[in-house]
Amino acid sequence: NKIAGGVMADNFSGNTGKLNCSGKTIYQILGLDKVNTRVLQQIDGSYDELRLLQVAQQIGLQLKPEQLRGYYEAFGCNTDLLKQSGRKVSLHKLVKYITKESENYPIAGKCWRYSYMQYKEREDPRIERKRNTAKDWLEYLRWCEEMKYDLDNMFIYMPTNFKKVHDRTAKEYQDYKDAQMRKRQEQMEKKIKKTLADAAGLPAMMMKAKGLIIIIPKSGNEIKEEGRILHHCVGTYVERVARGETLILFVRKETEPDVPYFTLEYREGKVIQCRGRNNCGMPQDVKTFVKAFERKMQGEEKEKKSGKERKVG
Repeated sequence: NKIAGGVMADNFSGNTGKLNCSGKTIYQILGLDKVNTRVLQQIDGSYDELRLLQVAQQIGLQLKPEQLRGYYEAFGCNTDLLKQSGRKVSLHKLVKYITKESENYPIAGKCWRYSYMQYKEREDPRIERKRNTAKDWLEYLRWCEEMKYDLDNMFIYMPTNFKKVHDRTAKEYQDYKDAQMRKRQEQMEKKIKKTLADAAGLPAMMMKAKGLIIIIPKSGNEIKEEGRILHHCVGTYVERVARGETLILFVRKETEPDVPYFTLEYREGKVIQCRGRNNCGMPQDVKTFVKAFERKMQGEEKEKKSGKERKVG
């Protein structure tokens, strides 16, 4: 009835389960065999449930009506989990676990769509709890995988008192990400200092290090040509450069000083952007070089400002 209603209303083009409207039989239209068509009819399935059945049929997984409904209530139209070969337990056991752990799970606070769109009924609290639990469980697995926890251990894969474990693991994951960030920052700092050491004795505007150099454009036409070759919009910055509102510099390979590589904008004491061909981001070596250039420029500007203040005093 749900799918038939969608067809009659002609609003099925953006739905998940796709219909073959040129099919000659109901099985061809739904893309299901007789058994799965009967399953869909028994639960008066939606487009999402049709999609789940279509995928299950493709991978040779036969779902009973109650299994399909239980999976959909917990995981929605998650076809990736349905197809996942690395699942440690059957879908039946997994849905049973999510259902049990959701019994004391909190329901999210009032959502704007419920207060604003009053005609839309709020989801059954039991289903909402299942969805919240399932969403958090999938997120929890991603954290565990990233932190290399042993997901073959069922006490980790499907822990009891899941909400408590989820919240504790969230804190562990944040600590893990913070430690990673500190390590990356330390590594970047070492690279920047080494690059600055290599460029010692040279002013920032003539900086040369790690096979890269800074080139000062000689004219507005050079800036426009840079944008044309690299397919980005630096050519539109010419008037702002002429008014002294911003500074455009070229980052080139030392072995190819005349070949456009990356274009740098420096303004108000920092690098605003540095883009390559088609606005691509910087590889690690260019990023380190640009960070070192920025720090060198800031140092020179600070010295210049300090010198002016002493002169005035």
